[in-house]
Amino acid sequence: DRLLRATILSRSPELRYRRESIKVLEALSAEIPGSLQLHEVLARVLLADGRRDDAKRHAALAAGEGAKGDAILFHASMLLEDKDIAGAEKQLVRLIAIDPTALATIELNARILNAKGKSAEAVAALEKAFADHRSSADAMPIGLGILQLLMVLKQDAAAEKLGRELAGLGPRGQVAFAEFLASRDRLKEAREQLDAAFKAGA
Repeated sequence: DRLLRATILSRSPELRYRRESIKVLEALSAEIPGSLQLHEVLARVLLADGRRDDAKRHAALAAGEGAKGDAILFHASMLLEDKDIAGAEKQLVRLIAIDPTALATIELNARILNAKGKSAEAVAALEKAFADHRSSADAMPIGLGILQLLMVLKQDAAAEKLGRELAGLGPRGQVAFAEFLASRDRLKEAREQLDAAFKAGA
């Protein structure tokens, strides 16, 4: 119950609630140090609070044995921010062992390539990953995740290409593509996508 309450507080836009969640989570981490979920929540809220060193320590604990893909990706992303490419590659090996086609694996692979200065290879890997999933049931969530990553990596041409493909798959894709267009101040085109999504039932 305390963990759930702290998790909810950690997502609040108000600083005082996030700070309260940190107190609860830090107390819990002393009581149940083996809880990977607890360490992950604590790491994320500490990072948002500007306590990066503490966040990094808990992120490493959250990515311990038996960790889920998202926790491993979070830890690896922090390693990449510290230019520890070798450390991130070790985490990629773990993700591949869990599921080589999962979004977390796809994302970390692309982030590592980009960190090595191989941005073209990163884009190619992401485009191939979407192509491999295009006919599957998870095409939309995988595609949305890849679109967000392309935007973060500032690969606008590839992001626009994927956005158009997602828009062709249905209203969720149209809304995502509209968000991309709006973020690039292409407001007229964004409105057109939203209008189309609304007419399609979004």
